[in-house]
Amino acid sequence: MPLADLAREAEFRTTAWQAFRAQFPTGTAALVVDEAKVPEGLLPDSVDGRMLELAREGKTIDEIGLAVHATDFHLYQRLYALNRQGVLAAAAPTGTSAPGAPAEGVESEAAAGAAARELRGELLDPPRTPRLKVRPHEVALMRLSAAEKYLLGRCDGSRDLRQIVQLAPLSELEVLRAVKKFVEGRIVELG
Repeated sequence: MPLADLAREAEFRTTAWQAFRAQFPTGTAALVVDEAKVPEGLLPDSVDGRMLELAREGKTIDEIGLAVHATDFHLYQRLYALNRQGVLAAAAPTGTSAPGAPAEGVESEAAAGAAARELRGELLDPPRTPRLKVRPHEVALMRLSAAEKYLLGRCDGSRDLRQIVQLAPLSELEVLRAVKKFVEGRIVELG
């Protein structure tokens, strides 16, 4: 593949991921389907049909991706297209709180910013290279989210954390928190 084509594809995907993440900030979100806007004639065994059925069952984006065996990019591309048609949207975070207070489990922007600065200093300055301390087949047996397993698949010693943050379809804070959890759980070591 010519380098210029590769660079254009990378630029396109960067822009696309920004749009995807604006609508679907986390893979742990469930989806809400607007039945009135589901296209007529959508086959239940099509990728979109299957995704909508799983969304109706309350599955998260990560769970839907695993069930339809789609790459992250293809999954979010389809979700985004359905979102633009008004067919589905990310569900609001659950939890009850007083008016004006952050929902339970949702950090304030200030707290998230402080956590991100601390983790950046610890893990990105200088960039560290994560490497699995367990065998890859052991990862498959662990009770981890699809996003966590995705990240562990990139912890092969060939990329530093800055590269993983750029490639992952997750926010920087989500990646850094997960890696810190992996290090503390002795699943990953940092070089």
